[in-house]
Amino acid sequence: SHHNESKVILTEEFARLTQLLHHNPGASEEEIGDAERALDVAFPRVYREFLAYSNGDAGPIGSEHYLVLWSTKELVRINESYEMQTELPGIVLFGSDGGDRAYAFDYRLPTPGVTTLSLLLLNFDEVTTVYPDFTSFLERLNEDTDL
Repeated sequence: SHHNESKVILTEEFARLTQLLHHNPGASEEEIGDAERALDVAFPRVYREFLAYSNGDAGPIGSEHYLVLWSTKELVRINESYEMQTELPGIVLFGSDGGDRAYAFDYRLPTPGVTTLSLLLLNFDEVTTVYPDFTSFLERLNEDTDL
């Protein structure tokens, strides 16, 4: 089916873009759904596919960056501990650079884009949307440009 073909292509993309990361087994549909319900969002399709490919990752990406992508359980726990739904409605954290820079989806946009923000200063001034989607975010980390 067409869906399976696009899945295979995505999986190859993910493997190429995150080749140095330590991967975990993929999340089940149920685990992804539980996280979406807890955070009250629908994840972008490509990101859902990524969670199904690997549920939680960490490692170097490109030659200059380090990337931590949280598992479905971590996603819920971390967003709740930062009280994101109250503090920054519409922003859902999904990972970090291993330090205090977080990566998040910005649901205030018609199509949720990926944004970076400081975990030390959780405020909207810090939020500048930089990538139209999850794949271009990974692509960009692989190019060695400053984020």
